[in-house]
Amino acid sequence: MVTAVPFSYRAKSTNIPPPVIIGTQGGQKENFNGTATTHHFTLDQRILPHLPSAPLVPYRHRSRKMKKTTHPVAEEEKQDTQENRTPSQQEENEDDKHHPIDKLLYSTEISCSREPVKPVNFPLYLRAPLKRMITEINEAYSQRPSVPSGQERGDEEDLPGTASRLPYQFISDHILSSIRTLGTTNSVDDAWNAYVFLSDLIAANAMVNKHIPHIPFSHLHRLCRLLSRNRPKTHGQFLRLLAVLTYIRHHNGIIHVHEWNALIDHAGKGWRKTRPQNVKNAMSIFNDMAMGRMPGSVDFLPPEAAELSAMSSGTVVEPNIITYTTLISHAAGAMDSHSIIEVSAMLSKAGLPPNRITYLALLRYFTQKRNLGGLRSTLEKMKEQNLELGLDGVNSCIWAYGLAERLEIVMMIYRVLRHNHIPESCTESNNISSIATLLEDEFIIIQPEMQPDHITYTTVIQILAYHGHFDAALNVFLDMMSVQNMEERLVDRTTGDMEPLILPYQPTFPIFRALFLGFSRHATPPSQKHVPGSTLDQDWTHHKLQSIFDLFLQLPPDTDINHSTIYMIFKAFQKTSGGDMTLLRSIWEALDKRFKIEIKANSSSRLARLKNDIFGQDWTS
Repeated sequence: MVTAVPFSYRAKSTNIPPPVIIGTQGGQKENFNGTATTHHFTLDQRILPHLPSAPLVPYRHRSRKMKKTTHPVAEEEKQDTQENRTPSQQEENEDDKHHPIDKLLYSTEISCSREPVKPVNFPLYLRAPLKRMITEINEAYSQRPSVPSGQERGDEEDLPGTASRLPYQFISDHILSSIRTLGTTNSVDDAWNAYVFLSDLIAANAMVNKHIPHIPFSHLHRLCRLLSRNRPKTHGQFLRLLAVLTYIRHHNGIIHVHEWNALIDHAGKGWRKTRPQNVKNAMSIFNDMAMGRMPGSVDFLPPEAAELSAMSSGTVVEPNIITYTTLISHAAGAMDSHSIIEVSAMLSKAGLPPNRITYLALLRYFTQKRNLGGLRSTLEKMKEQNLELGLDGVNSCIWAYGLAERLEIVMMIYRVLRHNHIPESCTESNNISSIATLLEDEFIIIQPEMQPDHITYTTVIQILAYHGHFDAALNVFLDMMSVQNMEERLVDRTTGDMEPLILPYQPTFPIFRALFLGFSRHATPPSQKHVPGSTLDQDWTHHKLQSIFDLFLQLPPDTDINHSTIYMIFKAFQKTSGGDMTLLRSIWEALDKRFKIEIKANSSSRLARLKNDIFGQDWTS
């Protein structure tokens, strides 16, 4: 049995209860209260055996440098440019440099720059069809009968409404502009509007469809990359991505595996919390991928389109580890044990070794289940397969042990991370080594280069404040404010490299919200006296709350302050002041002046009722 050593934080005690059992002995596991109990396998413990064991490879540190990689679509774009040219188009040379379209075409030639999504050039194979289309449109307009004097020609000929109508005479300019927008913009809305315009125009006008049967595949794939990287991943964005991939497949294009993965990822998101229906949607898209069907043909396309998709057999794309990891992540978010076992079995059958992200998804599942046994089993498998836990994995462990009320483990992890950034004194260094050894017994490996980030600080403060340890939470807050933020980076315009923007960490809204939550739970009333031997800090006083609130008012005015946080603030001040109405009015006025509190007229929310109690019924929103 391994027992944790009491942690010391600076010179001030945090009054956290004494440590409990960390390790296990024999066939026993500890429960959340720290007492050893006989372990029985449950459905959760049967998840991990389904995951195949990855081959042992030497451990390698991931470089923080950004590496230039070739996108999988790049080669397909090059092939698309060649394959879509007919022999007659390939024989055409570029001798006609004075054609009106050439000036516009050459203006769309761009150089690749360091952009969030790599631009693509105008496909050269479209030059000749566009020229022929312009010539045909001009001839059609020249052959129209003249309009008698005194009469105006109707504008229905200038609209691409039906196939019998002539397109707008200068429609080629709009086509080129829209294609260029698709190839260069990093605005999702601009790219989507250009896609809608081109797809509607090509489908509605026979003369345009004759020369340009579809939007260039290279630009469609770029639009997919643009959509897949955009945040937040809403349900509307999923439908957009589904529409683009359906368009590609309808015109006999190739949907790549990373595009299927993006669609599966979007199918399982779009809501505040992952629901079982999201997992079902993601599995439906996965089945379409595995069977070579049109994406969304079962659950998202109309019946006639689904029947057409069933008749046409497309290319079957083999899922990769990212595909299965995405499905496991969705199932973990929905707490769907059955789906996790099902996907894990498919992953094992495919013979693909799980990667680091696969196990991190399982960490999320066991964290929400408050299952420390499953958490340790996952960490143990990562250690056996030489997979790096990473700072994001360490932060997940902090949250998991915080939910399990194992605060001594939380502070041990934080102390080792803090020591990597700000080494402690010589007398305490030996203690740090013993703490790191104890964490290794929990399969939490913290590399010497790991340092706390803003997620680490925020998570630890949230846990400590929730459980009533004001001094420890405030010390972590001061730690964050006293170190340089190496996470923010800027692009050097001369070299294109990412350079760190060295600035101190700034207070954030989640940290203030965690402190206000602590005050609302553990605030000390003015009449309460100090209780000797209490396990909780009795420093949640009105004076300290007022200091935190004054600092909170220095946040930017456009900070999104939700109503639950405002209610939490008033609950804290009500406790610490003993219900001083004059004070509560001043707090409301200060918040409203800084952040503009908005309450709907005739609202019956708890915040509206609170305002009624403070100001009476005679107030207007």
